[in-house]
Amino acid sequence: MTSSILIIEHHEDHRALLESTLRDENVTIESVDTGEAALLRLGMSNFGCVVLGSPVPVTFGSESSTILDLFDLLAPNLASRLVIVTSARAAEIVRRALKMQVHAVFLAPFDAAELRDVVRMCRRSEVPPRRLYGTPADIEQLVTQDAGET
Repeated sequence: MTSSILIIEHHEDHRALLESTLRDENVTIESVDTGEAALLRLGMSNFGCVVLGSPVPVTFGSESSTILDLFDLLAPNLASRLVIVTSARAAEIVRRALKMQVHAVFLAPFDAAELRDVVRMCRRSEVPPRRLYGTPADIEQLVTQDAGET
């Protein structure tokens, strides 16, 4: 299992936290802070797992979008190798990610050992025991938001 990991996160402190969490995986970890850099790296390398933090913006000319929008449109086959770390307050991102069939979604704050295990499974193309990880309170908050929006 030698496949590398790409971390996409534009907040420097969040990116450093993800890097330090995954550092012990004995694998090459690359990280980028812009959507454009992420698309360039993804076009040049075949990553075993892509960890996406906050919805990184991407701008092409006058068009602006998020990296999640581009994954949905341009790289649906990448979704199975995508692990998203986000906030329970980002209910729309979580819904879209789960609909895209991403490998897993972690609600921050996350359990570092659990994230490492799921990233390892992602790199091995193994299905995780579940797709959504978070505290019971955060998951309940998402369910409550969904119920209020229907």
